[in-house]
Amino acid sequence: GLTSSSSSSSMKTSYSQAKLEAQVKSLEGLCQVLISYAHLSLSPSAGICDAGQIKASLATCRTLLGAEPKMSRTLPPGMFNLLLDRYIVVAEGEGSCKSSSSDNINPSSSSSSSSYDDSGSEEFTHPLLDGILSLDSKGERSKWTSDGYSRPMRCLALLSSHRLGAKGITSHPSFAVPKELEQHRDFRNYERKMLLSPAFTFTQWDRLTQSQDRVTIETAQANFDAVQAGLCTIFGRLCSKSSNVGFSKTGASPRNKLYRWITSILRLNKERRKMSYNPTKAASAHFLITLGGVLARMCRPFIKRRQHNVVDGRYLLSKREDSSSESKFKWRVEYDDVTRLAASMNDKDVSSFASIRAAAKDIRAREQQGDDVKSSKAEIRPKAISTRIVSSVAVTETLFLTMEALHLGWNRQAEGLAQLVRHLHQIRQEIAQNPSMESLLGQRHRMLNLQYNHSRVVLYAQDELQAIAEVYSFVSEWMLQLLENQEDSSLNRRVLEHVPEYFLDDIITFWTMLRSEVLASSYPSADLGMEPIKLAFSLMRRGSLVKNPHLKGKLPGFILCMIEEGPPSRLTSRHSYQNSLLSWGSNRESTIIGSLIDLYVDIEIGENQYYAKFKPRYDICRVLKIIWGESEKAKNAFRQLPSERTVKFVNMLLNDIIWLLDEALKCLEEIHVYQERVKAREEGKTLGRA
Repeated sequence: GLTSSSSSSSMKTSYSQAKLEAQVKSLEGLCQVLISYAHLSLSPSAGICDAGQIKASLATCRTLLGAEPKMSRTLPPGMFNLLLDRYIVVAEGEGSCKSSSSDNINPSSSSSSSSYDDSGSEEFTHPLLDGILSLDSKGERSKWTSDGYSRPMRCLALLSSHRLGAKGITSHPSFAVPKELEQHRDFRNYERKMLLSPAFTFTQWDRLTQSQDRVTIETAQANFDAVQAGLCTIFGRLCSKSSNVGFSKTGASPRNKLYRWITSILRLNKERRKMSYNPTKAASAHFLITLGGVLARMCRPFIKRRQHNVVDGRYLLSKREDSSSESKFKWRVEYDDVTRLAASMNDKDVSSFASIRAAAKDIRAREQQGDDVKSSKAEIRPKAISTRIVSSVAVTETLFLTMEALHLGWNRQAEGLAQLVRHLHQIRQEIAQNPSMESLLGQRHRMLNLQYNHSRVVLYAQDELQAIAEVYSFVSEWMLQLLENQEDSSLNRRVLEHVPEYFLDDIITFWTMLRSEVLASSYPSADLGMEPIKLAFSLMRRGSLVKNPHLKGKLPGFILCMIEEGPPSRLTSRHSYQNSLLSWGSNRESTIIGSLIDLYVDIEIGENQYYAKFKPRYDICRVLKIIWGESEKAKNAFRQLPSERTVKFVNMLLNDIIWLLDEALKCLEEIHVYQERVKAREEGKTLGRA
C-alpha cells in the first residue's frame, strides 16, 4: 500500500511538472508572437501599418514603458529587450546575412568575425524618444512637472538598458551639440530644444522652489535628487560595456558620444570661469548644476572603492593640442587658460614630460622591431613612473569632468548666492536706517528674497550635497597622497603644481557655504570633511605648493569654520572634527602649530591692505585657541618650537594688538563726535517746536 501510494504521488508530481513546462513553453511562444507583432506594427519599413497606426502603437509602447513596475499594466521583464533584438541583423562571412532568431542576441558572446547592422533600429528608437520627450508648439521640449517626471524617466532608463536604446539616445539629432552653437553661442535656445532638456532644466521651471514652506521645499529637493539619480542611471548605462560592444569605431560608441557631448557643453561655457561674463552666451546655472550633480553621482563607484591610485595625474600635464591619436587620453578638459597652484603650462616641466612621452613611444617602436632597449628603459623609468598611478581613462576623465562641471555650475551659483545675501543685507540696513525708503526698496527686496529662496532650494538638495562632498573629499585625499608619497616625489610635485587653483578654492567655498547656510539635517556625512581639513593644514606649510597669498589666506578661515562650534541648528558634529583633527595630529603637533605660526608671519608678504592681513591672522588665532584648549601636547609643541619662529609670531601679534587699540581709540573719538551731532540735532528740533 505504501509503495502504491508513493508511486501515485510521484506520478502526480511528474504530471504537474510536465503541465507547468507546457504552460511555460506556450507562454514563451505567445510572447514571441507578441514581439513579432509589435515589431511589425512599430516599423515603418514593414509596410503593414499606416502612419496613424504606428503613432498609436508608439503611444501604447510609451505607456507600457513608463508604467509603475509594481502595477500589473506593465511589460514582462525582458520583453522590451527582446523587441529591440529584432532590429539586430548579424552578418557572418562574406556578405551572407541572417536575421536574429527568437533568442536574445548578445553581441559580446558571438564570434569576432561577425558584424552587426542595427541601423534600422533608429526608425523605432528616435520616434519613441520624440514621444517621450515631446516638442510643444514653439518647437521646444515640453517641461516636466513635479508630479510628471517619473514616467518619462522610467522610459529613458529602460530604453538605455539595451545597446540599441543607448545608441538611439546618443545618435538622436537633438542630442549632439550643433556646430552653429560654437559660432552664435545661443545656448539658451539650445537648452530649450535639446533632447534631455526637460531633465536638465527641471529645477528652473519647478514651481515648488518659489514656496517658503519647509515641507514643500523638502519635496522639491527630493524631486531634484530623483531626477539627477535617474540621469545618473541613464548615463551609467550609456557607459556600460554591454552598451558599447559591437561598434567598429570607438568614436561611434554611446560612451564616447556622451563624453563628447559633456566636453562640448563645458568647453562652450568656459566664459563662466571669469569674474564677469555674458549670461546670454552661456548655459543656465540650473543646467550646469544638474550636470555637476549627475557626474558627482557617477564618481561614487570608484570613490567607494577608494581608487585614488587609478586617477592619472598626467591628465593635468598636457595641452589639448599635444594629444595624438596614439595617446591614451583625448584631454577633453582644456586647462590651457587656467591658473595653476604653482606652475604655468609654458614651463620646462611640461616640455620635459612631453619628451619623456616621446622617448617612451620611440622605445615601443624599437621594441617591436626587435632592438635591445633595456638600457633605454632603465634610463627613463624613474622619470616616467607616475607615483603608482595606473592609467584609467574612465575614472580619470569622469573625475576631472566632474570638477570642471561643479566649478562652472554649483560653485559659481554659490558665489552668486553669497553676493545676493550681501545685497539683501544692504537693502535691509537702508530700510532700517530710513523707513521711508521701504516703499521704494520693498519690491526689490521681495524679488531678491524670492530669488534667494529659489537658489537655496536648488543648491542644497540633500543627496546632491552628499555626492559633491564625496567628490571633494576624494580629491583632497588624492592630493594628500601625492603630497605625502616620497616615491617619485619630483613627478608628484609636478602633478600637484599643475592642479588648477579652483580645485582648492571650490573645496573651501563648498564647505564654507554649507557651514553658514545648510541645516544639520541636510548636512553631508561628518567624516567627509576631515580630508579637506588635513589638506588645508598640509598646504599651509611654509614653502608649500600654494603661491597665491589670497588663496592661502583662506585656509585658516576654512579650518575654523569646520572645527568651530556653531548654533544648534547647524552642524552638531564639530567636536567630531576636533577629535579627528587631534587624533590625526597626535604626532604632528609641532608641524600643525608651526604651520599656523609661520603663516601668521608670512601673511605680511603680498598683502598691502590691513584687513586682508587681519582676517587670516584673526582666524589663525582662533584656531590656535581651539587647539590649545583641547590638547596639552599642542601647548608643549609651541614651547618646543625654535625661539626665532615664536619671537616673530609674538612680535607680529603685539603689533596687531597695538594697532587695533589705536584704531579703537580713534573710533571712540568718531563715536563721540557723532553723538554730539545727534544731540545738537535733537536740541535744535526741540527749540524749533518751542
